[in-house]
Amino acid sequence: MADLDAASLDDVHGWFRQHYGPNNAILALAGDIDLATAKPLVERYFGSIKRGPDSSPIAVAIPTLPARKDETLQDRVAMTRLYRTWVVPGLNDSDAVPLAIGASVLSGLASSRLDNTLVRDEKLAVSVSAGLQTFAQVSLFEVSADVKPGVDPAVVARRLDAIIADLIAEGPTAGEVDRVAIQNAADTIKSLESVSSKAGTLAEGLLYLNDPDHYAQDLDAYAAATPATVKAALGKWLSRPAYALTVTPGARPADRDAQAVTKASKPASAVSGVGTKAVPADTIR
Repeated sequence: MADLDAASLDDVHGWFRQHYGPNNAILALAGDIDLATAKPLVERYFGSIKRGPDSSPIAVAIPTLPARKDETLQDRVAMTRLYRTWVVPGLNDSDAVPLAIGASVLSGLASSRLDNTLVRDEKLAVSVSAGLQTFAQVSLFEVSADVKPGVDPAVVARRLDAIIADLIAEGPTAGEVDRVAIQNAADTIKSLESVSSKAGTLAEGLLYLNDPDHYAQDLDAYAAATPATVKAALGKWLSRPAYALTVTPGARPADRDAQAVTKASKPASAVSGVGTKAVPADTIR
């Protein structure tokens, strides 16, 4: 926030001038159109926009925590949620697909490990999730569990860490990898049936990998994945220290600060309740 607060209008204008130009944009057209029809229209509507500065790829190192970091915060939530997060390579890395498969083995399919163990069998959590948030240079491998009311969050935390550790140590089964690959293929094919989704898929491939057909390479990578490749990727990246966050029901820090300011600005009688009268909630309009 300090960086944002210190930014001037010139800083913001400079950012857009540097990065937002026609030579740094992707236009994808999908549907009943051909190049002979499309090109004159593109030149008509966009041709007058001046070229901007060339942008170079930014080299980003994958950060590693020196040790596991545990934090707890309060929020307006119905139940306690546990998070485990690792920073891992971006979508261009060869480990991206194996890591995504590992996340789906943990949660995402009807037969995923966290769902079976924590939700169905041991009934310690009401819901779980795991996934890989892929970005250009780095990604986030995230796991979460919503603690069942009445259950000790520490118990759920230990089981969550144990299930993750077991997958890292033993790797997935061939059946688990196959199920993830089949589900991914089905989801990809279904998404390509939509014209708008097809345009987005082609644009994303061209933008990030200079290949509009990169989705086909992803399908091949999922099909070629093995328990050994998934285990190797998980062992390489998830054996590093995790960021562990626990979110418990309660007032947000900002809410508490605001309440403290409001309380301090009120007259003493209003703060203490002296000279005030309770009003039934159903009479307030």
